[in-house]
Amino acid sequence: KVLTDGGIRLAVVVSDIHGKSSRAMIKGLLRGETPEQVLQYASKRLKATEEELLDALAGELTEEHVFVISEILSHIEDLERRIDVFFRQLLNKLDPYKPILRAMRTIPGIDKMGAAMLLVEIGDDMTAFGTAEKLASWAGVCPGNQS
Repeated sequence: KVLTDGGIRLAVVVSDIHGKSSRAMIKGLLRGETPEQVLQYASKRLKATEEELLDALAGELTEEHVFVISEILSHIEDLERRIDVFFRQLLNKLDPYKPILRAMRTIPGIDKMGAAMLLVEIGDDMTAFGTAEKLASWAGVCPGNQS
């Protein structure tokens, strides 16, 4: 919202405003770099053209915008560090369950964090659910036919 207030419409041309490429471009703008200079941080995988990016980056950030955006980014990065510390601690505690976690990660869409969170939530005793279908239903991944 603060970016938009400063005329920066990056969210319109990128799929993830919180992604690595977007964050690098925003930080470049905060350092006072021109939109042309900031383009160097754009991922080659972005679908937007150079012209679209330049148009989206052509705003005017005031000193107040820079301050607020810098504070928000700092807060986000601090939270990300804290989440990483929590996640590493969680993985250390789940070390005895590595084979289970490895097997869970073979499920499409389940990454390391997802597997760890699922294991913490459901435990390692599947008998509590009775059947695989009941577990899937509990997890909200049970396919249905509503026709």
